[in-house]
Amino acid sequence: MHLSTTLNLNRGGGSVAPLTQQEHTMQTFTFHTDPSHGWLEVRVTELLKANLAPSDFSAYSYQQGDVVYLEEDCDAPVFIRSYEAHVGPISVAEKYSHYTHWIRSLPRIEVIVDDGDLPF
Repeated sequence: MHLSTTLNLNRGGGSVAPLTQQEHTMQTFTFHTDPSHGWLEVRVTELLKANLAPSDFSAYSYQQGDVVYLEEDCDAPVFIRSYEAHVGPISVAEKYSHYTHWIRSLPRIEVIVDDGDLPF
């Protein structure tokens, strides 16, 4: 599932419809994109509200301090589904970069492997 398709985003432009009353009460997350990919910006405190942690995501996402940038194809949809189930609906604001996004230069999200699961 492609996040920009799921959220009906028009990468790099287009018009945005005015917010409805329900959308005004939703938590808004920023969806950062460049010409080839996108990441949903989420504070770790919001992950915890969704009953998730940084270790629940792939190494294709990034982290800077208490903010994670969840990769659009796999990680962001996991967060969105869990957040909406535990907290409520969200809205997304897109920030498009015409160039390679600075998020790509951040450290990868910390993925914790439980050594007890390894067969050796």
